[in-house]
Order: sequence, then structure tokens, then C-alpha cells
Amino acid sequence: MFVLFRRLPNHIIEKILKKKMAEKHLNRISDEEKEQAKKDSDDDWSHITGVGSRIEVVDPLAVTDRTIIFGKDIIPSTKEDVVKEKTDEFKDQIGNTNQYLKFVNAHLAAKKERLDMLKERDRKFQEEIDSLNGNSIKPRSDLDKINYKYITEDDTKSLVIHMASELEQIKEKLTHQESQVQKTKIELRQKEEQLKHLYEEIAQNKKKIPEDPLAVIREELAKLGIDGNSGKLADALSALSNMTSKDKSHI
Repeated sequence: MFVLFRRLPNHIIEKILKKKMAEKHLNRISDEEKEQAKKDSDDDWSHITGVGSRIEVVDPLAVTDRTIIFGKDIIPSTKEDVVKEKTDEFKDQIGNTNQYLKFVNAHLAAKKERLDMLKERDRKFQEEIDSLNGNSIKPRSDLDKINYKYITEDDTKSLVIHMASELEQIKEKLTHQESQVQKTKIELRQKEEQLKHLYEEIAQNKKKIPEDPLAVIREELAKLGIDGNSGKLADALSALSNMTSKDKSHI
């Protein structure tokens, strides 16, 4: 099989060749411009020291895998990273707890120090009051030795205080004695009541009539269902009654 191609005219072939030549020239210029631009860019970064290697510009659309993370925490990618992160968190928690305990202990220590200071102030104040009272009131023995011509107003006040104290002591003694007297009166009244009861019991025993023993026997036999008024038992009880009567007559 033969395929026949028609030959184009020369003027058309020339136009096509010129167009191809122009495109090739333009492409060559474009490659040269890109190379020159790259060199210029390298020259622009060359005067900056400590930057390191220049970051290659990569087309974002050429990246196949992307990871978007929301928030401040970065998710660890390995078990070691997870353990390290948890350890750091635990250390932070322990540190925060220790700081809180230190704060609480310091606060309590300050409170205790202030309380101790207030107690010490109160103790000193009480000592001063006691000292002033002790100095202002003279002992009773010293007051008794002072000549009444030389007694002062403070001595008189001290004497009044001592006498008031002695009066209170006497009142306490009197109250105690009155209590003892009242207690003794109550005991006396109780003894009288007991003695009266004994007298009444003795009188009742004297007036009490002794029971007939034969009547008691007959009553007990009746409770047992035995008739004591017939037969030999009745004769025995009658004989016992006669013997009792004879004994009473002899008395």
C-alpha cells in the first residue's frame, strides 16, 4: 500500500520554517532569563550570613499529604513522644501541687506567727496589770504595822479591799454553817419520824390478839379438802383444844 503526500508550496514551507525558528529563539531567551533570575536570587541571599541553606520554593499543589492541626497542642506521632508528653504534664502537675502546698504552709505559718504574737502581747499586758495591782494593794500585815497618823489614801484603799475580801470570806463561812445546820435539822427530823414509826409498831404488836392454833389447823385442812369436824381427826382436835384450855387456866 502506498500513501502519497502532496508537497506544500515553497512560500508556505518558508513561513512555517520562520515560525519554528522564532519559537525556538523565544524559548532560548526564556531559558536564559530563568537562569539569570536564579543567579540574581542567589546573589541577593549571598550577603546574609547565618541563614543556612535557602528554602526551596515548592508548589503547594504538588504536596500530596497535608496535616491540619487545630489548637495549641501538637499530637505526638510515636509512643515515645506520648510518654514524654505525659511525663511533662505529670511533672507540671506535681510542680503546681508543690507550689500550692508551699503557699498554704507559708500562709498557715504566717497566721500562727501572728497568733503567737497576739498571745504574747496579751500575756505581757496581763503581767503588767497584775504588777500594777500588786504594787497598788499593800499586804494586810503591812497595813497593821502602819501608824494611823501616817496612813495614806492608798493605804486606806488597800485596807478597804482587804476588809471587803475578809467580809466575803465570813459570808462564805456563814453560808457553809447555815447549810450544815439545815442538813442537821433534816437528819433530826428523819430520826424523829423513824422513832415515831417504831413506837407505833410496838403499840400495834401489844394490841394484836393471838390466833387460835386449832382454828388455823382446821382452815389449812379445809384448803386440802379434809373435814376436821368428823371422825378421829375431830376427836384429836377436840382433845388438843382441851389441853390448850387447861394450860391457859394454869397460867
